[in-house]
Amino acid sequence: MTGGKKLENVRRNPRVAVSIEDARGGDVKWNVTLLGRATVHEDPGRIDWASE
Repeated sequence: MTGGKKLENVRRNPRVAVSIEDARGGDVKWNVTLLGRATVHEDPGRIDWASE
């Protein structure tokens, strides 16, 4: 769920990435990066489902 500038960016370019890492004391223990394409849904039912 997002809006504003991020939503504007996704509408213009649906390629997205999410990176998560566990770093302690400057040392990265693990890192995961997900690459994909976002889909904008404006159906109220889907929005309600995603909001729960």
